[in-house]
Amino acid sequence: MKKGQPKSQALPKQQSRSISVPWTEQKLLWLVAIPIFTFLVYSSVTSFDMTNWDDKHYLKEQPIVRGVTQAHVKSMFTQKVLASYNPIVLFTYAIDYDYARLKPGWCHGVNMLFHILNAILVFACMRKLRFKNSQAGMISLLFALHPFASEAVAWIASRKDVVYAFFFFLSWYFYLRYKESNSKTQYVISILFFTLSLFSKVQAITLPLVLIVSDYMLSGEWKWKGLLNKIPFLALSVTFGMIALAGSTFAADKYSIPLVYR
Repeated sequence: MKKGQPKSQALPKQQSRSISVPWTEQKLLWLVAIPIFTFLVYSSVTSFDMTNWDDKHYLKEQPIVRGVTQAHVKSMFTQKVLASYNPIVLFTYAIDYDYARLKPGWCHGVNMLFHILNAILVFACMRKLRFKNSQAGMISLLFALHPFASEAVAWIASRKDVVYAFFFFLSWYFYLRYKESNSKTQYVISILFFTLSLFSKVQAITLPLVLIVSDYMLSGEWKWKGLLNKIPFLALSVTFGMIALAGSTFAADKYSIPLVYR
């Protein structure tokens, strides 16, 4: 280059254009997509009828679900139905009776609504466990659309599964919020929702193990001290486990079995 000649300026490199969706918008997209896809897959259940299995025992021939009354609610919490203790589920059937006289389409629709809410809660819990939006969304859709979940939605008597899962995930979510903020209010709310989950189905007793694993996922280390805040959960699990075992040798075709045997 000759002296005095201006230096040639380097041309700026052409930047590749990539379309990126903002983080909050990704989250919103998943929160819209999850219920829509779940509804599209399960919407046909509203045209289904009752089965000739437990539906007739839980609904058609069960007097304590014929409306929300003080006597009915008392019976729900002091008796077993088909050798199972699920008072919260029976309470939802009583609400169905008051609003729709237990019409099959309505009852199936309620099951589907619980399942949609559960799928959204799975997404929320996965985000609290620091999964990316895309990862949490895929996990939630797998939960929502897996064929294993179809029984809980398409079989009215299996509502206990979607109801206990609803309170289970709420309890898990508020526990994860407690771990973030160390708020006692969040902790108490988590215990309350866990209790409602146990009142829906005894399988909720697995939550303390889920909480222990969650602690490890968040901290990356094991601490015996971390078990202290699980004591109320473990105590409730043992209590409801004993209730579930009480009278377990009785025939399942008994419509109502008192919790206290003489």
